[in-house]
Amino acid sequence: MPRYTTLTDYVNTQIEKFDIPDTEKNRSKLRIKFTRELKRLGYWDTAEKKVIGRNETRLFSDEQLNHLSIEVEPYLLKQGNVDIEELEEYRQNFENYIEEVRNQTNESYQQQLEAEQYEPPKVTKREAMEVMITALFEKYFEPLDLEQWNKDKATTHFSELSDMTDTDYILACMRLNNPTTSYTKEK
Repeated sequence: MPRYTTLTDYVNTQIEKFDIPDTEKNRSKLRIKFTRELKRLGYWDTAEKKVIGRNETRLFSDEQLNHLSIEVEPYLLKQGNVDIEELEEYRQNFENYIEEVRNQTNESYQQQLEAEQYEPPKVTKREAMEVMITALFEKYFEPLDLEQWNKDKATTHFSELSDMTDTDYILACMRLNNPTTSYTKEK
């Protein structure tokens, strides 16, 4: 059974996903843009309607919202705090990686994976952060955004090769590559 989402919930998701400043003006701009695109795509008039409180709300399927996401992604990137050049560079790198994996034979790919297993482990940033003195950290910073960090790790861990050019995946990678600015905030 398809899952349905309100336009308001979709706006909230996009504000968070693209790191768009959460202001009433931005919410209004996004809502207007999404409504216009949904009408252009023919989804607005055919949307299922549901009464929530006193208001009649339109519901859109995940498939419709995925199509909308593809159409409005350039607009959302401009509105958000995402470095478009860096995003494109990530996409290009992942496309190159996918092409490289496709060109490898299964045997050579297995040999590459085995070779990587014999490299000595290195201290991760997370391990280094665990060694930090908690009191000093809490004095100068807000608590870590572990929820977003875990979401990003899950997104990258469970992604298929075909997902590596998806905006969610790339934004998660960008945040994971720079965790000190992505998951911490100064007090």
